[in-house]
Amino acid sequence: YFAKQRIKKLHLHLKKAGKGNIESLLDFGCGTGNFYQFAIENFNDLRYLGVDTSIESIKVAQSKNTRSLFKTIDEYEPDNSFKCAYCNGVFHHIDPLERIHALKYIHNSLKNDGIFSFWENNPFNIGTRYIMNKNPFDKNAKLVSYLNAVKLIKSVGFNIKSIDFYFYFPSQLNKLRVLEFLLRKVPLGAQYQILASK
Repeated sequence: YFAKQRIKKLHLHLKKAGKGNIESLLDFGCGTGNFYQFAIENFNDLRYLGVDTSIESIKVAQSKNTRSLFKTIDEYEPDNSFKCAYCNGVFHHIDPLERIHALKYIHNSLKNDGIFSFWENNPFNIGTRYIMNKNPFDKNAKLVSYLNAVKLIKSVGFNIKSIDFYFYFPSQLNKLRVLEFLLRKVPLGAQYQILASK
């Protein structure tokens, strides 16, 4: 549900900006490649590249999605060739001292006027904190507030286009999700998306 909603919301923002279809996308921190299928369902003739630090994850991603390309971060040299970069829930796993380096890597991967869709878990959401505290994978995670994320993203040369907050209601209250559009500027959703341009 959440992965589908993230790509739909990105697609909607791009359509409003007159960029409904993008021909190339860099998935930064792609893990085992689960986002790939949602991306190709929403964007026509998409050139997709997933990158991650984990060699094991890249191998799994490539075995599941043989029609696309996955590389470790060290294997791909940023070349200013992508129209869009997408990143979900990755930066809270990156050491704060390394975050600028990661953002520069993304910035250098994009064409001029390229779009960056930055998704992160919102530390101001109680549910987010509860779930992450229960998840062993997030044991050493350091959450990134949207205020801090904006400063970091701007510091490497991006222009902020929008900041929106999503996922206020759990599955038990899914009937209320129709209201989320009205709440997207209230900084309390479980995740936020910062949309920026190069």
